[in-house]
Amino acid sequence: MRIHHYCLVGLFAVALAGLTAAPAEAQQQVCYLVADDADPDGTDLEGRPDELTSILGGVESSIGLTGTERIEAIAIDNTTGTVYAADQILGQDGSFGTLDTATGVYTEISQIGCGNGVQGLQCFKDIDGLSFDPTTGDLYGSVRRNGDDVQDLLIQIDPSTGMYVPGAFGGDDYVVVSTLADPIQRDDIDDLAFDANGTLYAILNEGITGIGDRLVTVDPATGVPTLVGEVFFMGEGQRDLEGLAFSALGKLLAVQGGTFKRVFELDLDNIVPGDPPQVPATLFAELVEGSDYESIACAIESGGGGCTYTQGFWKNHPDAWPVNNLTLGTVNYTQAELLQIFRQPVRGNGLVALAHQLIAAKLNVANGADPTDAQDAIDDADALIGGLVVPPIGDGYLRPRDASDLVETLDDYNNGRIGPGHCDDLGDVAADATTLGVASHAVSPNPFEARTTISYTIAEASEVHVSVFDLMGRRVALLAAEYQEAGTHRVSFDPAGLASGVYVYRIQTPQGVATGRLTLLR
Repeated sequence: MRIHHYCLVGLFAVALAGLTAAPAEAQQQVCYLVADDADPDGTDLEGRPDELTSILGGVESSIGLTGTERIEAIAIDNTTGTVYAADQILGQDGSFGTLDTATGVYTEISQIGCGNGVQGLQCFKDIDGLSFDPTTGDLYGSVRRNGDDVQDLLIQIDPSTGMYVPGAFGGDDYVVVSTLADPIQRDDIDDLAFDANGTLYAILNEGITGIGDRLVTVDPATGVPTLVGEVFFMGEGQRDLEGLAFSALGKLLAVQGGTFKRVFELDLDNIVPGDPPQVPATLFAELVEGSDYESIACAIESGGGGCTYTQGFWKNHPDAWPVNNLTLGTVNYTQAELLQIFRQPVRGNGLVALAHQLIAAKLNVANGADPTDAQDAIDDADALIGGLVVPPIGDGYLRPRDASDLVETLDDYNNGRIGPGHCDDLGDVAADATTLGVASHAVSPNPFEARTTISYTIAEASEVHVSVFDLMGRRVALLAAEYQEAGTHRVSFDPAGLASGVYVYRIQTPQGVATGRLTLLR
């Protein structure tokens, strides 16, 4: 595996003199990208294979070559974690298959085929966009058609067969997306992205200097587009936006290919009125390596293995909540009520203390964290609470000693002392950071092949935990968990059984946390 470090701006802000804290979003998702067979200037090169890469935890990793030459669209089924892709094979109908996220290799399921609609028989050769509708599970694809004043098509694809879905549009096999007329005036849909509510967005890109790319919504039943606006960054309209995807926290990301090689976050909440309206973009990631990036898809963790957040994170990040209500005991609460409970001081009420930790634990589980180590405590907490209504919504009360054991266990889970590990270990504290309590830390050798040593200096005697995590937030090693005197200490890390790649070590004391990167070479 070839590892590329990349400069991150905005959400993943990194400075050479010191890394600033990265937000939780960096650790809630992994985004996959495909770069097609092109030089950085966009010139197609026959015979150069596509490449699958991933962005996670501040590092872009080259997963591997796909064995194809013209993949321009990928999508992730977040119920299974499968990455699907469409490849254009010259002289054939478009190919549909899967990408192995461990090796990058593309495996064809089927050719997509040809279908009928208002413009007669059309063969679906060049799929430029793919996205799953999370409200229905249906997979949509946009079909590019070459030629002046020729508009693209929208189809459905059955992931199990790899073929288009016959009659998906009121009996027709496709619909035409009419984007040439005012106010859109573009003819090339380069990617699709559904939001969590089933709204379909598309980016239209002509790749012509001086013409900004335009974001639209598309009615998935009829193909009728509605202009959202032209994408602007630092006062200029942007072109060559070729990939589109929603992140795990619902932020719309757009990949800029060609010579730019960067990822934008599009601000849908602050569109500037005008003719056309302007969609503000901020720099999410600047991709230093790779060729012509064509597509992006972000995986939302939906099963065991995801990391956990503390009650403080969930209290301060309501937009990140995976659900809008929870049941504590036998009583159901809305998000607004749960936030009131979070803000309620404990004041000697064991019910409030327990509710704080139980809410966080249930949100972590709903967000994809493995509940195994906390499930008994969650069940026991619900049984203990029963029909009590938590203040300030009600006036329920528990003696602190009756809830203390459950509070402690759930706190351990939410803080990552048990379970899959704490997301903030990799997110809210950036890698290579030094914080209060850890005066300094270093790794030697790094990169390493067989074994390495982590050395660190703690400012005062305290309990110290030293752990190693992979970039999915899973703890792969616990190197120390003991009381240590002030001074310099060393622990050895043996990566037996681990794959090549980047890992993050964490040194935790009651006074603070420090983290750093390890690069394992095989």
